[in-house]
Amino acid sequence: IGEGLTILVLLSKVIDGLDLKPGEVKVDSGRLIIGTGGNSLELLEVQPQGKNKMSAGDFLRGYSNKLFAQLA
Repeated sequence: IGEGLTILVLLSKVIDGLDLKPGEVKVDSGRLIIGTGGNSLELLEVQPQGKNKMSAGDFLRGYSNKLFAQLA
C-alpha cells in the first residue's frame, strides 16, 4: 500500500458501486478502500509486515504518510 510497505489483508468486504481502478487506494471517512477493476474492497483488518494485526482504522492512523494513490 505504500512504498516498500507490504501488508497482509486479514479481513475485507466487497463494496458495490464504487468504481476504482485496479490497485487504486481511497481513504474515505476513515475507511481504506482498494479498487479491483470491478467491485472494490474495504480493508477491515490488516497486518503490516513485521507488525501485529490491526484494524484498518488503526493502520490509517499510524501509516497514513506511507500511503500513495496506486498499489505497486
